[in-house]
Amino acid sequence: MPEIVASDNPELANQIIERVISGGVTVAEAATEFGVAFTDLPDTHVELPGGFLDSDGNLIRTAEVRELTGFDEEALAKAATPAKVMHLLLQRGVVKVGDIKPDQSTFNTLLAGDRDALLLAIRKATYGVDLDFTVICPDCGETVDLKINLDEDVEMKTLAEASDRYFEVPLRKGTAMVRLPQGDAQRALLQAEDKTYAELNTLLLRWCVDSINDFPVVGEDSVRVLSIKDREKILEEITKRNPGPQLNEVKKACPSCEEDINMPLTLAGLFRL
Repeated sequence: MPEIVASDNPELANQIIERVISGGVTVAEAATEFGVAFTDLPDTHVELPGGFLDSDGNLIRTAEVRELTGFDEEALAKAATPAKVMHLLLQRGVVKVGDIKPDQSTFNTLLAGDRDALLLAIRKATYGVDLDFTVICPDCGETVDLKINLDEDVEMKTLAEASDRYFEVPLRKGTAMVRLPQGDAQRALLQAEDKTYAELNTLLLRWCVDSINDFPVVGEDSVRVLSIKDREKILEEITKRNPGPQLNEVKKACPSCEEDINMPLTLAGLFRL
């Protein structure tokens, strides 16, 4: 049986990954169905949890990243804002999305969850999968040392279908058509360093709500007129449906009292920024 390496045959790799996602089988089992032996994926291989829609509407599920070097470190050190840091990490660390060499348009249209998955993969390729933390347990008050394995401890939420990135949210009066946040929305939020929590919510809604009762959303006032309850409902649906690494859900048992501790994981923290 011939072997396949994902980077050598991305189209077949995509088919195998889609079979895994849709069919509840292992990578090895799916590969066997296609008549190949699937080799272990390298650290630089990424399965996009949402998938990138190219200009022809094809769903791309794979990407490749690389380890960051001293050249990258120097460039990152000159970045003045979190938005620029995250942009540089993607620009320098992502080798390709499917067969595409990514540009700014690619990063803008990638789902935010896919961008987060790529950033996590760059971190693992650069620093490895293990993280050491010293935290104070909120239950027993003990200072404890904990280890996180980014492969084993971080859940990766995926979208089953490309169409799942668009959804309808019933409001108190009517409905809103909503899309999952993309890179352009994520970048705008990172650039809005002086905004309040409510203003950030407005900004996210402006990027994600396409229409309200069939009227297109054309600016921030279009989502400001929504009731607080409706705004909260839309934001809850976005959070619930958003794919990608669930960093804020990582918990580890305290070795002293065995109670779960919520771990303080952020993308910036993973890169020691």
